[in-house]
Amino acid sequence: MSQPNEMHPTEQFLRKNNLYTGKSPTMSGLLRCISCRFLREADGPPTFTIPEILPCVKTSASTAGLLVDHLEDLGVIAQTGQNNSTKIYGLSNAHPLAKGFSASLREPETCPLEAPSEP
Repeated sequence: MSQPNEMHPTEQFLRKNNLYTGKSPTMSGLLRCISCRFLREADGPPTFTIPEILPCVKTSASTAGLLVDHLEDLGVIAQTGQNNSTKIYGLSNAHPLAKGFSASLREPETCPLEAPSEP
């Protein structure tokens, strides 16, 4: 499992396949959070919404939206539904590399949303 300051396997995959070349800590955090959400989904196919990941990535809704839009443009995630005005995203099958992206998902060792319990 990756540490917060190490490059997450999904980011490594995107870089290796020239799908993402930036160096944004926000994108790294977003990829960690999406991986965690997808891997922990127990009821049905893995999904997330921007409001669900905002507390994890600690950025504005507009910045998170831009990064999610970028991942959607790359074809590795896709909008799978909508609940009122909130878009629901899931894994995509549209891009030939989407399967590799899915295989690169790893749950982070520590989750910013799960504060350690105090003794």
